[in-house]
Amino acid sequence: RAGDAVKNIGNNTTLGFSGFDFGDVGTDSLEVSYQSMNDSNPLQIQFDSAHLHRAMVHLPKAAEKTALTIPLEGTWTGQGEVRLVFLPGASLDLYGIRFVKKA
Repeated sequence: RAGDAVKNIGNNTTLGFSGFDFGDVGTDSLEVSYQSMNDSNPLQIQFDSAHLHRAMVHLPKAAEKTALTIPLEGTWTGQGEVRLVFLPGASLDLYGIRFVKKA
């Protein structure tokens, strides 16, 4: 960690966050704020609640700090743990994540 970012995230790094509560309305997208010189950064997003939800994305190159909104498959509701699994080929600085409440 350096200042307001988790720097130099690479292959096979997992960031876990417990205590997430998406409630009954839930979330259907995630905003990721990051920077990377890689053309593609593979990332698996997991939400482990009553059952395991997964979303696989590739974050594109972003020479400057960028926010990208990623649609999730279906609506994620309830309480559980969120994991960001950065797969081989990933190399980035992460500035933040924000789940967007379903409209």
